[in-house]
Amino acid sequence: MNHGRQGQRAVVRPRPQEAVGPRLRVHPQRRLSARALLLGAAVMAFVVLAGAVAIQAQRIETQRTIDRLELELVAAEAEQRHLRAGVAAAASPARILAAAAELDLMEPAAVVPLTPVAPEATPSADPSVTVPNGPAPHEHADLAQGAPADAREGEE
Repeated sequence: MNHGRQGQRAVVRPRPQEAVGPRLRVHPQRRLSARALLLGAAVMAFVVLAGAVAIQAQRIETQRTIDRLELELVAAEAEQRHLRAGVAAAASPARILAAAAELDLMEPAAVVPLTPVAPEATPSADPSVTVPNGPAPHEHADLAQGAPADAREGEE
């Protein structure tokens, strides 16, 4: 029985650091030289200054745009005032009367408001029936055709 156990080998697992690859080593820390630090600081200062110049250039351009828009606004307001004055002058009653005189239009006469008069009731046999004042019904047809009743009778 011991003989059978000798044929089996125990499996030994490798160490983790050997299974991954070559052995890792710690290297001593490198120090930056004064020249490299000075160069890095100079580059950073240049980047900061270039950014500041770009921001100032953008502010200047924006201010120019604002100034141009303000000038356009002042010009538009002046034109609006001029146009409003023109509209007020064109709508004035004196100008309208002068234009009417040039066109030989006449001034209207005084306007007299008309008030309706209550119709007078004529006595009839039936008190619920009232006779309206005005032309007879056959005269209405003549007036609707455009001629007075007396002129129509003469033509027939």
